[in-house]
Amino acid sequence: MIGAFAVLAAGTIPRLVAALGEPNAGTVVLVGFTDGYVQVMVVFAVMVGVVLMIFEWGVPKPPRDSFMAALGIPAVLVGAFNTAVLTRQVESIGQAADQALHLGAGTLNVPIEPRGPSIEPLTPAASEKSGVLPRHLLVTPAYAQATGLAQVTQQGPNVGIQYRAPRYYVILSRAQSENEAREKARALHKTFPEAEAVKRGNEYIVVESREPRLPSQALAIAARAKQQGNLLPSLAPAQ
Repeated sequence: MIGAFAVLAAGTIPRLVAALGEPNAGTVVLVGFTDGYVQVMVVFAVMVGVVLMIFEWGVPKPPRDSFMAALGIPAVLVGAFNTAVLTRQVESIGQAADQALHLGAGTLNVPIEPRGPSIEPLTPAASEKSGVLPRHLLVTPAYAQATGLAQVTQQGPNVGIQYRAPRYYVILSRAQSENEAREKARALHKTFPEAEAVKRGNEYIVVESREPRLPSQALAIAARAKQQGNLLPSLAPAQ
């Protein structure tokens, strides 16, 4: 009985703290005690209780010592189990996000290119070498942010297992030469102030920005490029 209670305490207290520490926000509903988790914990508690009873049968010992003996190893095992479950959940979130990206790109008819060479900045043009700064460095871009792209501010350190979302460059146009890429980038500055001509492998392209975007941001920018700029954008994974 003491061993079973110790295992149940080790398995329920961390999740109770997580459930009470931060309430559900909006449409996000967190379920800490699923049917499967409760069943596994009960079976595990019974097994540990039986093993502890066999080891301590007929041995006079205060309940405190039995509780601490039963709490040690099960606490470690429960923590490892929770970490493994959380890791699988984070992986499933990443897979769902990747599927959503490909579904959205297919709906918008925006191709997602395979991972290729890294993007390299071009050598400064003659006007830049003479001391004249490019336009996107002289003027701070001020344009409305697409709906749903609000940045989530994070308060305090996050020591949990995190999902690092992939980032993508939005390729707006392609060119046969460096000069052509620069001209196309200048022409796109009115719609995309951060547009820049870069080199990717053996080809010259114009990207919306040299700062790679999150999947949702990249899709929104690509959709805007198709609607406002009559372009054929594509997404290129960042290295």
